[in-house]
Amino acid sequence: MGGGGDGLLRCDFRLTKRRLTTPPPSSRKTRVRLPQSRHLVHNPPSVKAFRCSDARAHVGASWVVGESFLKTQCLLGAVGALAMSAAVAHASPVSGTGVAKKPDLGPYWSIMSTGGTYIYANSFVAPISGKVSNIGIWLSKVVGDTSAQPIKFEVMGSAAGGGPDSSDILATTGTLALDVTNSLDLFSAGATSSSALVAGQTYWVAGDEVGLSGGGFLQTGGHTQNTGGITDNGTFWYSNDSTGAFFDGQNLTPEMAFTVSMAGGVPEPATWAMMLLGLGGLGAMMRLQRRKAGAAAVA
Repeated sequence: MGGGGDGLLRCDFRLTKRRLTTPPPSSRKTRVRLPQSRHLVHNPPSVKAFRCSDARAHVGASWVVGESFLKTQCLLGAVGALAMSAAVAHASPVSGTGVAKKPDLGPYWSIMSTGGTYIYANSFVAPISGKVSNIGIWLSKVVGDTSAQPIKFEVMGSAAGGGPDSSDILATTGTLALDVTNSLDLFSAGATSSSALVAGQTYWVAGDEVGLSGGGFLQTGGHTQNTGGITDNGTFWYSNDSTGAFFDGQNLTPEMAFTVSMAGGVPEPATWAMMLLGLGGLGAMMRLQRRKAGAAAVA
């Protein structure tokens, strides 16, 4: 072995299939086992060199890491940081994310009232996982008095055989007293959620008159199925049952016009994958920094 001009201990490594050998001046040969890698090079002039002590070698030999290996480690760290940032942003509450099916057909479905058709419901697919924060339905009054209209806006789960399950209320506004007129308008209110929706699953927005009294007859807006950038094959259902348990009208189109807003916060499988990728990349970058610190201390 001989000392290099730059103060680093150089070794004339000869690459074999599974090991690097260093012939010392004496006849005895010292063998150093290192992991086979195309990034281990014999200190060419164009490569940055630093000293790394390999505990598995049990000797103080220095080995050189190629520029491409350094760049790969740094790139992994950068990708990891970005992935962690994206995962955290994805898992944080996202106010206002949801579904809006607009009344492109104008006033359409009628008549919903406290003494006739008790529930109007329409399906949608949750775009994210999270709780419902706001529910709205486009309404107009057909006939009746001008007193405040009692109604509840709800999000229902799906029944085992399909359609809305009025016994599974996942979010509700409670009873509202709305000043509905002959003009079609969007009425919305904040909702209290009992549980989070799951992205990709089917749920139902409902106007519910079960157990209420007073008010006039309501009409909802109509929405053309699979339009407005929403392709979920949504359908409209209604119930003439005073308990709301049975739905007379099923799988109807056009749809009822409504809005539902959600606040995300439940990590999805893709989010976990991004977080794991981020942790792996950041770990690689930290290992590289420790190696650099060790090399600087030895030099």
